[in-house]
Amino acid sequence: MPSRRTRAGVIVHIEHTAGNTVVFSIDGVPVDLGLDPQNQSRFRVQSPPPPFTLHAIDGNSFVPAGTGKAVADGFYVLIRPLTPGSHHLLFSGTVSFNNGSTFVINTDYGVNVGR
Repeated sequence: MPSRRTRAGVIVHIEHTAGNTVVFSIDGVPVDLGLDPQNQSRFRVQSPPPPFTLHAIDGNSFVPAGTGKAVADGFYVLIRPLTPGSHHLLFSGTVSFNNGSTFVINTDYGVNVGR
């Protein structure tokens, strides 16, 4: 099982997010993520700590093969099926840390839904 320190390291980054900017929109219409401190759990999910196995990949000397454990903590949105046609989904977030560093993510999806 991951150590409490591992879980705490993940949680501190997500908790920084709560005080910063997180945006999700569908076709330019913002989706309320309920990011006030009283409603944090609406879209926030923490993973159970399952073990995982990394298999050796020829030519990959950066990630050794072996078994480990990991955790995840983040905001996840499940949306209803989109109508046929083109759609634009945008997820972005900015986290500013006490040391002056900033983490920015901007994920922009163009989705075409058929009939």
